[in-house]
Amino acid sequence: MKLGIIGATGHMGLAITKSISNNKSFSHSDIMLSNASGNFSVLSEFPNLKSTTDNNVLLDFSDVIILACRPSDVSQLNLDFENKLIISVLAGATIESLIQALSSDHIVRAMPNLAAEFQVSFTPYLLSDNCNDSDKEIAERILNAIGESHCVSTEEEFNKITAISGAGPGYFAFILDQFIEASIEQGIDRETAKKACIQTFYGCGELFKHGCDSPAEVVTNMTRYKGVTAMGVEQLRLIPIKDIFSKVIQAAFKKANSNMQR
Repeated sequence: MKLGIIGATGHMGLAITKSISNNKSFSHSDIMLSNASGNFSVLSEFPNLKSTTDNNVLLDFSDVIILACRPSDVSQLNLDFENKLIISVLAGATIESLIQALSSDHIVRAMPNLAAEFQVSFTPYLLSDNCNDSDKEIAERILNAIGESHCVSTEEEFNKITAISGAGPGYFAFILDQFIEASIEQGIDRETAKKACIQTFYGCGELFKHGCDSPAEVVTNMTRYKGVTAMGVEQLRLIPIKDIFSKVIQAAFKKANSNMQR
């Protein structure tokens, strides 16, 4: 399988390119990148990757194409993608709009998050009606190389999960920043507060990744003896956190729906 990545040095394109290039199941000789500028210096650590500014060259080379350019650039591609499997990571671009714009009915709509660079993204994806089992298998192979993929059946479900996982790093970064600032207010120096809070967030993720109990059970176990954790959680219970996160997700979902190109 030969893979082309259009927009390989953009924000998401770069994260995906680095992750796939670091995955040993993909040969660098089977990957071609394109961008408009011709500057691929940000990928100098992968000298064996092919690159071009001519998307026709990339189209002829590739069996599968990851579309990671700006959504506004799609109409300017002027390429016939017929018989190509397209994996789009373009925000707001629906399956229907992509079929019309790209002249291909083998479309996978996917939305990784920025953790894709480190192969730990959670990526929902949606298949066009004409995608077959082979298309799905190829899409999963690529998307699982940047983390964990999850197939959905509707655009609505896709947007709901995007509002959680696609935007999620922004939410947790915001919470982490506030955690750090609150720690500093207690007299901890900024560098120590930053290290302690980030490592604690990271460690919590690792607990669940490696089979720890559900979050609710962890809270129960850590507050059972009315110690330090219990006193802190007691304060958290005074805040309607679930209601706040419901509003966060609903606002993001509404925005995702309004962004859709139909």
